[in-house]
This record gives sequence, structure tokens and C-alpha cells, in this order.
Amino acid sequence: MVKNLFLLTFLICNFIFQSIAQEPEKKLKGIWENSEKQLQLTLSENNTYEFLLADGQKVLSKFSIDNGFLILEDPGKGVNLNYYIEELNDQKLQLLDNNGSPIQFERRLQAKKLASKKISNSTSHSTTLTSFYKKTGKYTFSENEVQAYVNFIEFVTGNPISNSDKNQLINDGKREFAINARKTLKETHSFHVKMRSAYYLKDPLQIASLKNTYAVQANRHFEQNEMDYLSTVGKIVHGQNLVLAFDKKYNLLLTNTNLNHFIEFLLFLNNLQVIPEPVDKKEIELFKDLLIQDFSSLPLDVKKVVSYGTIVRNSIVENWENFNNKDKIVFIAKVNEQLRNKYSTDDRSQQLMANAKSYIEQKKEEVELSQNMWKLLQNYNLQDFKNHLDIITQLGGSRIYWEFSDF
Repeated sequence: MVKNLFLLTFLICNFIFQSIAQEPEKKLKGIWENSEKQLQLTLSENNTYEFLLADGQKVLSKFSIDNGFLILEDPGKGVNLNYYIEELNDQKLQLLDNNGSPIQFERRLQAKKLASKKISNSTSHSTTLTSFYKKTGKYTFSENEVQAYVNFIEFVTGNPISNSDKNQLINDGKREFAINARKTLKETHSFHVKMRSAYYLKDPLQIASLKNTYAVQANRHFEQNEMDYLSTVGKIVHGQNLVLAFDKKYNLLLTNTNLNHFIEFLLFLNNLQVIPEPVDKKEIELFKDLLIQDFSSLPLDVKKVVSYGTIVRNSIVENWENFNNKDKIVFIAKVNEQLRNKYSTDDRSQQLMANAKSYIEQKKEEVELSQNMWKLLQNYNLQDFKNHLDIITQLGGSRIYWEFSDF
């Protein structure tokens, strides 16, 4: 009996020790990025790793964990790279090299989203990227390279790429890779770097500002080159990113997609009212025309929020869709209160008098606010968005953009 009890205790302890030992390894799996040094370390389930360096070179081999060290095997069978795991959690990995110098990585939040997005965007008729894997000497052109183009295009344009455009990227990429493999990989790496800079950010407004910068750069590339000399990426971005207005002073670009997404967002707010007032299509088109014509003369806060239309819409609407019904009701009440306070022309004495109004009078004012909401929303600015983002956070929503949006 005592012997059996001892054996059972030994097995339980052994299981616990094995579980503890396996825990760091489970946490390590995934994609880790260092934005400052432009490094990307991918640790896969089959204990293989891919180290993408700043110059575009890749190191691929196996890894293991031993006594708190992450050991990256040298594919050339030379000296292994040993890094002490100083800190490891769900979002952060800090390693120490042999000289004691720290290297800090952050987990790439959008990894799962990108994988699901690639699956949802593919159809039985589309050409899969892996089937176009190509190798020339020591260089390879694979799904990873094409995905660099795809991620950049979708981020800048705010729209998912079509299968025909994706296939065009594959075919043109194969041709250019056959001519000059090193040049092609250097170009794809530059797009990886651009997107790693975006994924490193978390705040929606910082991401929107970077997105605008990339869009401005793409537009300049188009203006400085004839169509025949544009890169495939440049042609696709130009085709999807119709430029409506540009403010040279503040370097803000108004695109058709951002404007449409901004209008969609205002209509979303309008429809949250007690009795939503239907908005005529002619009214919407008139408002859009005014924004385009007067873009340069608009107040900066208004100009920014219109230019950031995709990010603004996604930040609020996609969080809203994840709320339960109770939180949605609270969100509506807080948003209406904020808008009412902003657009109210009453002075303090009138506001004090309003507190004494009857229930019927208050309801009547709510209806009047609903009926005038579309006109009021036409003055929506960056501060309004920040206030609404604060409400989202108070209700348990996220301000980390990549947690709820792909692009």
C-alpha cells in the first residue's frame, strides 16, 4: 500500500514538473517582433524557427529550451545561438545574449487574424500562394514574400485585396524574382518593415497617421511615374485608393474609401438615436461633395477624422459589435449625452432649468435631438472620436487596434 502510494506521488510530481517545464515552451510559440532593430522571430509548433533579419536574410533551423535558455541551432552546424530568457509573458519576450545585452520582442497581435483572413478571402478558384513557391540558388520566393505586398495594400487602401490582384502579384513577383532574386527579396522586405512598424503601434490614431503617411507616399509614387513604369503594388493601390483631395500643408490625403467609411460611421451614430431620422441619399452626396471641395479649409481636427475614416469606423463599430445588449444601451446613452452637451447652446442657467423639466418635456427634447442628429454630426471632429473611444474603454472594449481589426 505504502509502495503504491509512493509510486502515485512520484507520478503526480513528475507530471507537474513536466507541465511546468513545458509552459515556457508553449508561451514561446508564435511570432515575435523587435521594431527598433527590425527583427522577426517565428517559433513554430514543430520546434523550428525562422529569424528574419533587418537586411532581409532568413535563418531557418530548429530551437530548444534548456535550463532557461532559448537555443537556436545554427543551420550551418556551427556554434548554436544561446539566449537567456529573462522575461516571458503573453505579450513580451526579453532575451539576453552572451554579452548580457537585452533584446526585447513583442508578440505580433494580428497573427491569428491574418491567418483567418487569408482563409476567408480564398476561394476554390483562386491560386494558392504556396503553389507558387520558387527557389533560385540560396534565395526563395514564397507565400511570405507575397503576403508582404498583400498586407501593405490592404492596410493602405482599407479594403481586402481581390483574388485577381493577388494572382497578379504572384505572377509578376515570380517574373521579377527570376530576373533579380536579391532585388525582389529586398523589396518585399521593405514592405515587411513598413507593416511591422504599423503592427508595433496600438493606438488607433497613431496607426491612422502612419496609414495616411503610406498613402501619401504611394500617391507620390503614382504622380512621379507613368502608369507603365508603376510597380504592381503601385498600380493596385492606385486602382483601389481613389484620391479625392490633398492638403499639402498638413500632408493629409482624402481617399474615396476613407470618406465612405467616415460617412458610414456617421450614419451608424445617427441610427443609434431614439427615433432615427432617415437621411436622404441626396443629402449624403451633398455633404460628401462639400467635404471634398472644402477639404483644405476644414478645421484640422475635422480634416483628420475624415482622412482617418476607416480607422475611426473600425475602432468604434467593431468594438460595438462585440458588446452585449446591456453595454450597447449604456454606450448609446453616453454617446447621446456627450453629443447633446457638445451641441447644446444653452448657458448654465438654462441647463439648471432643464433639470427641472418634466419627463414628457425631456423626451420631447430627445426626439428633437434625434431629428437633428444628422446635421449635428456633420461637425464631428477628432475630439468627439476620442470621447467615444473613452466610452468604449469604460465598457470593457479595446483601444489596441489590432485586437479587433485586420486593416
